Amino acid sequence: MKARCIIILFFISPFLSIAQTDSSSAIAINGFNKQIEITNPVSCFIDSNKLSDGQIFQSNFNIPYSSFTAQFNKNYFNKIFWLQFWIKNNSDTDQTLYLFCGDINYITAYFESADNKEQIIRSGSLKGNNNAEFYNLSVLPITVSPKQSGKIFIKLKQKTQEFDFDGISIYNQTALNNSLFSDYQSDRI
Repeated sequence: MKARCIIILFFISPFLSIAQTDSSSAIAINGFNKQIEITNPVSCFIDSNKLSDGQIFQSNFNIPYSSFTAQFNKNYFNKIFWLQFWIKNNSDTDQTLYLFCGDINYITAYFESADNKEQIIRSGSLKGNNNAEFYNLSVLPITVSPKQSGKIFIKLKQKTQEFDFDGISIYNQTALNNSLFSDYQSDRI
């Protein structure tokens, strides 16, 4: 029996998630083996003036991540919280990234590529499905073309006291499935 378990683990291990954490500890990349890289560390902005998204994109993201999380945990009702980072697809194929930002009421991700293509994805625990093709309360899918790089903005808006934010996790499909299955198994115990 023990030998079977070892053999099974040997065959499964290449498919288990490979985690790579950004130097700022704000982003964990799971399941990509150097196909995806963070090219600039996370920078943060806190909007207390209710600026437009366009004004935010032009703002100076200069708040340290540790200050950002402390503010988010204290003042989540009154402000809108933003994260920004650059990402690059080093592979020769399209890569779908599944961004997980925890259990937040409203999440919007903007991906602006170097060739000016923009993707906008909205999600969150209080956002309705609106017949979306992919529906998960906390996961935002973004597709990055081969050799493409671009900037990701993440907007976090919290209105209730119950939430969970511990940085950003980026998964490929297999790693996301493994994580969801692991969470499901943990909840059953």
